[in-house]
Formats: sequence, structure tokens, C-alpha cells
Amino acid sequence: MEINTRSFVVIFLILLFDLLAFTIILPLFPSIIDHYNTINKDGESSDAWLEYIHKLLEWFRKTLMMPDERRYNNVLIGGILGSLFSFLQFLSSPIVGACSDIFGRKKVLLLTMFGTTLSYIIWWKAVTFKLFILSRIIGGLAKGSVLLCTTMMSDITTKENRGKGMVFVGLSFSLAFISGPLIGAYFASQHRDKLAESFEKPAIVSIGFQLVSIFITVFFLKDTLLSKLSISDGLKKVIKLVNPFSLFNFSSSKECGSFLRQLAVVNFLYLLFFSGLEFTLTFVTHERFNFTSMQQGKLLFFSGVVMVIVQGGYVRRIKLNKEKNAIVQGIAIIIPSMLLISMTFSVTVMYFALFLYSFAAGTVVPLLTTLFTQYSSDNDNGENIGKFRSIGALSRAIAPFLTCFVYWRFGSTICYIIGAAMFFFPLYLIFKVEVCKVDKDQ
Repeated sequence: MEINTRSFVVIFLILLFDLLAFTIILPLFPSIIDHYNTINKDGESSDAWLEYIHKLLEWFRKTLMMPDERRYNNVLIGGILGSLFSFLQFLSSPIVGACSDIFGRKKVLLLTMFGTTLSYIIWWKAVTFKLFILSRIIGGLAKGSVLLCTTMMSDITTKENRGKGMVFVGLSFSLAFISGPLIGAYFASQHRDKLAESFEKPAIVSIGFQLVSIFITVFFLKDTLLSKLSISDGLKKVIKLVNPFSLFNFSSSKECGSFLRQLAVVNFLYLLFFSGLEFTLTFVTHERFNFTSMQQGKLLFFSGVVMVIVQGGYVRRIKLNKEKNAIVQGIAIIIPSMLLISMTFSVTVMYFALFLYSFAAGTVVPLLTTLFTQYSSDNDNGENIGKFRSIGALSRAIAPFLTCFVYWRFGSTICYIIGAAMFFFPLYLIFKVEVCKVDKDQ
């Protein structure tokens, strides 16, 4: 089967604009938390939620008998927000995937997009930290576009060309990470003297990008899978997926269920360590180099450029059945990058470490996803990819808080040294995995 070029381009554009909207906020997190702390301290607004979080951190400090050093409080608050968003993704991803198997991809995609748009609107009007958290809650529950676009790309490709399709899903991520953070930082810098206003324009731009993605979906996307099951059977299937213990069960893919489970475990462990360290990166540069939002944006721009080059020039040329070796290589490369980040106070060395980090980021997850979708059962593709995404979301739910807690307790150097050591676990497991021998040709 040849790739339907029109569908391929449409899915790529939908995901690109959706991710542009999503990445705009990334370099702004340290400044946003500073902003809400400032207005709460100055009495401009009383925010019980923010005060409660600070009381919780103070309780942690006293319980652990730490010195009264609060410069890392924002790191841990950021970790709480990151974990909250990903935990909600963990809950919603398998249900969204299963619903797309039942009701069709396009209908469910549009529903998730409207929810995401609502979250950006609330962020735009978030005069209190409570409203900002509400925007993240709605966004975490509704953000199903990546899962559904990945599933649709799997629908229109075969085992032989699926790797190419997944590379372009990865490219949409990389292009968004090149442009989105810089766009967010640029518009935030327009009102540097008025912090409250500096976050309004980035939120409005996010809304605009999301509306473009919805427009393309409504008028140009043809559904890649129409509903198969009755509503009653579908509801039973969805309810079953609420049980987190079923996430690692891929019994519907009888011949390759064990192989899929092993890939899911590797994905879980890799993202557990990677996403936590990824989340703290902007805090490291804020702490060591006093980076502004624009400088954070440039850092993420560099990372995105490297990922585009890696995915477009290297990953897409990896031959069928060679994916595992490339995954091993990617995980191995990230270990020295984390060690460099742990020790350096040089911007130049930081960029070199980020180059290695970006190589791994552009390699490991796209190739794990490629391998997984090649051997996932056709009849349950949406459900299986939903589970795979949810497992990744579970890692991302645990990782930010866990990593930010280590950062908060021991500092950035020890945090990244521990993180580097942890990558030996997924490296060992993927090295030992035996690729499924069944030829699953779609």
C-alpha cells in the first residue's frame, strides 16, 4: 500500500499547528511561576492554592531537616504542574484511543481539540494561579491529538513505510519545538515591564494555532477509520481501560503481545528518566546562567533544529529491522549528555550537551513507536497505541515531580548525575529485547 500523500500532508499539518500551540508555553514556565508568586506576595490577589503549595513545600523542608533555602521552590512547583498534566494524559490516552476505534478518529480528534482550545482560553484569562492550574487540568485531559495523529498515520501506512510515517510525526514535533518556544518568548518579551500582560499574547497565539489545526481537520481531513463497534460494546471497552493494570496487557496482539509489552516497559523507563530531566532543563539554565524567556526559547530552538536534522537525515534512512540498534545507540548517547549538564557552568558546553541530548530525543521515542506500531494488532491499533501513549504519560506524570524533588533536595548537579546513571536500566532492557519474528504486514 502506498501512502496517501494528501492524507499524509493533512495529518502532518494538523499535528504541526497543534504542537506549535502546545510548545509556546514551554520557555515561560519559570517566569509564569515567578509572576504568580509575585502578585500573591504583593497582595494583588490572594491565591489559596499557591499558598497551600508553599506550605506543603515548607512542610517537606522541615520534615527532611533541610536548611531554609527556597531558591528551588519554583522548580518543585513546576514539577507538580508537569506531573499533574501528564497524570491526566495517563488517564485519558487509552480512553481516547479506544473511543477512536469505536466512533472514528476524526470525531474524537475534533472533540479533544475543542477541549484543548478551551484550556488555552482559560490560560489567556488566568489572573490567578488557580485559573492557570484549571487550564492545565483541562489541557491534560483533552490533549489527544498526538495519540490520534500517530494512530491515523499508522492507519494509512504499512509495515514497510510506517517508519517513514513516524519520522514525519517526529518532524512535526521538532519543527514545533524550533518555532513554538521562540514565538512564545518573543510575544512574552513585548511586555517585559508588565508581567501580567506578557503572558496574554502567547496564550492568544496558542489559541490561533489551535484554531488553524481545527480548521484543517474539519475541511481537509478524511477519517482513516470509521466506527466499528456498537455504543454498548464500545462503552464496555472504554470502562475496561480505566484499570491501569491493563495498560501493559497487549493480549489482543496474540503473536507479538510479549514483544509489545517489553517495548512498553522500555518506553516507560526511558521516559521516566528523560522527561524529568527534560522538564528541569529550563530551570537549570535559569539558575546557572540567568536565562530570560527569549534565551530559553533560543535553547529550545537549537534543540529542535538538531532533532529535525537527525530525524530528516538519519532516522528516516534507518532500514527495516535496524530500529533496535539505533534505539540502543540513542539511549547510550544521552548518558554523557546528562553528565555534561550536571557539571558545566559554561553556555558553550551546555549547548554541546544539548546537541547529544537532542540526538537521543530525535531518535529513541520515534523508533520505539515505529517498532510498536509495526507489530500492533490491526483491530485494536487505536487502543494499543493509546495504551502505549498512556504508559509514556504515566512516566511523564511521575518524572517531573520526582526529578524536581531530587533537584530541590540535592541541587542540579546531583540530580543530573543520578539521572545519567538511571539510563543504564532501559539501555540494558532494549539490548536484551528479541524483536518479534511474526511478519505483520498491513
